[in-house]
Amino acid sequence: MKKSVESLTEKKISFPVQQTLAVSDIVRDPANRAISEQDEDFMTLVDSVRVLGVLQPPHVHKLEDGTYMLIDGERRWRAARATGRAEISCLVWSDANGEDEKKRVVAGLVLNQERKAHSCLHIARRLRDIRNAYDFTGEELAEHVGMPVDRVKTYLALFAASDFLLNFFEEADLPVKVAAEFMRYEKTAKEAKARQLVERFKKSPMSRHEIVACRKRFEEAKEDQKEEKAAVVEASAPAHPLPAKVKAAILRDRTRMIPALNDELRSIGFELVPVDQRQSASV
Repeated sequence: MKKSVESLTEKKISFPVQQTLAVSDIVRDPANRAISEQDEDFMTLVDSVRVLGVLQPPHVHKLEDGTYMLIDGERRWRAARATGRAEISCLVWSDANGEDEKKRVVAGLVLNQERKAHSCLHIARRLRDIRNAYDFTGEELAEHVGMPVDRVKTYLALFAASDFLLNFFEEADLPVKVAAEFMRYEKTAKEAKARQLVERFKKSPMSRHEIVACRKRFEEAKEDQKEEKAAVVEASAPAHPLPAKVKAAILRDRTRMIPALNDELRSIGFELVPVDQRQSASV
């Protein structure tokens, strides 16, 4: 935020006043782009607000009807609303007129460009701290923070990743499910391959489904290698001597086939009984 303050000071923009406002009194700027509340990025932000709170107050200005229009922070406001918060701390700019409005537009651009979102690893660490502090089970932790159990477990599972991946999660603005797939890929393909995938991701970001597809292709290739290796071992294994001995006995004299077989079978505790002997024994 230091850079933002310096930028605003250079532009001689007066600072807004911090106030606690009712979430219901805040309205979005209709000129802003539409925000989906269903995508994974937004869900990660909702998790952050549940666990860490709204750490960066949205910027608003008061309208004539008493409501407050957002200048910056619509996603944080929506996330706070999604968690059921009644109030939120905001930075309130003066009423719109002339120069003040121009200053707010400039401030909104600066804030939007320089703000850095909290990574999924920040949320994971906070969840771990809460769990350890109160000795919660996964279910108790989920209930305490108001999140689904499987989502809490996904966050905590990130700590199974290597230090390399954890550093990547720290720096990158990844949704938790994408980070979890990187961790699963590393467990399957090992760290060296995970490093390659991260470099590929940095050049061209991939979706969670694309990372899953990479892991499955690696698993299939690994399975193919196992099958090929097994086939080579089977082909190189020496043939069992029993079929050759039986075949030789049949060719020499069919009447000697059973004795020849019995000679081999007795060594492992078995013996052939001719059909006529079995019939007489049953009578």
